[in-house]
Amino acid sequence: MAFRVTVESEKCKNCEECLDVCTVNVFTMKDGKSVVVREQECPGCKSCVDVIKSEPLRLRNYSLKCPR
Repeated sequence: MAFRVTVESEKCKNCEECLDVCTVNVFTMKDGKSVVVREQECPGCKSCVDVIKSEPLRLRNYSLKCPR
C-alpha cells in the first residue's frame, strides 16, 4: 500500500509545521504555501496531518496498480 498526501493551498496558513515534522522532506514552500514535492517518499505516518489544525492536508492510501 502506498500513500498520497495533498495540500489544499487555500487552507494553508504558511506555518511550515508540516515541513518541520516530515522526516522525509515531502513538502517545500512555494509562494507562501506548502507544496508536495516528494509524494513517493511519504511513509503514511500521519505526522503532518496530526500537527496541522486547519486541515489543509489529506492523506489517502492507494493501490500501486490503481492510484485512483
